Amino acid sequence: MPQRRLHSVRISAKDSTARSVEAQKQTITRKRLWIGLMIGAVVMIFVLFSRYGVMTHITLRSESAELEQKVMTLRKHNDSLRSVINTLLRDTAEIERIAREHYGFIKPGETVYILEKK
Repeated sequence: MPQRRLHSVRISAKDSTARSVEAQKQTITRKRLWIGLMIGAVVMIFVLFSRYGVMTHITLRSESAELEQKVMTLRKHNDSLRSVINTLLRDTAEIERIAREHYGFIKPGETVYILEKK
């Protein structure tokens, strides 16, 4: 039976140092990756949720659109009120009609008949 020879593997100092340096490089690379990811996450959170972030910008645009719509409605209402004011300043018959309908005024000598609705 042939004799078996065991080969001993010798690791030279250069090989162990090379492996050690390679392991250190991988560790440093992993640390840099994690630090980069953490910084990226913080930046993304800031971009999305800060005072000047995207979410705030979207909310403010929505509020701006609502306020513009409200301004347009109020302008239309103001225009109609100006129209009524101008009419009342020029037309005494309109003033008389409003006084009779809304406030129940009558001219001297008139008789008022109140009709009930069925």
